[in-house]
Amino acid sequence: MSGPENRPSPLSMLRSSRVPPRQTVRGAPPPFQSAVPQRGWSDALILPDTGILISAGRQRATLHKVAAHYKGRILVARLVADEINRQADPANRVDPLLRSAAAYARTGFVGAPEVETVDLIQDDVPLFDQVVAQLRNMPGSAEAHSAAHGGEAAVLAIAKRLISKGRRVVVLSNDGGAAKVAASLAVPLKHFGQVLRELVCAGTIDAPEAIGIFRHAETVSGVPSFARPSDQLYFECNSVAGSCSRCS
Repeated sequence: MSGPENRPSPLSMLRSSRVPPRQTVRGAPPPFQSAVPQRGWSDALILPDTGILISAGRQRATLHKVAAHYKGRILVARLVADEINRQADPANRVDPLLRSAAAYARTGFVGAPEVETVDLIQDDVPLFDQVVAQLRNMPGSAEAHSAAHGGEAAVLAIAKRLISKGRRVVVLSNDGGAAKVAASLAVPLKHFGQVLRELVCAGTIDAPEAIGIFRHAETVSGVPSFARPSDQLYFECNSVAGSCSRCS
């Protein structure tokens, strides 16, 4: 599993000397609308970003259900693990609810023996820098620290590399900017509400539970208003005799 937390950050080791000029995303499909069916792909590798792990960590029972649903397929980017560790650290000033969710996420995902931590490699750096620049220049983006958007960029760069090698990959993120960039890169992406829809289709939870979990998770990591589920009908599974109109 992961080594000590005080190892040199991949961000400092791999990032090039400067962030490239602003990049714009043109002609991309609407964010959060990918080819992934509501029930998900059972053979896909799953790359969650920090926000998704925080959402899942808001309630311990939910975290265990999400981890079990994707068991053996979850890859956590090193920069995402670093962000979770930083937010879970009592020495850092963060919202208590956020710290609690991060602590659960650290135990259930970052520190779990069945979850693999993956690093950026040198070939990922150009796309990583490009995505960081795109996300930092999105309207409304705020750079709170030097590593802002590093987790999302790392997840997208790693996902794109794996897809280029023929692997099926789904990125999980609540970030609207990351969803736009993912669409431009043809990287499938789902937000936490769509993850909960998978759990409903799998029979792990029902729609009323899903909307309750989602609203609870929004207190620590929200989905953009344009993609936010409005009621429990969003989570309903339409399966009839093994066939689902949304998934066929």
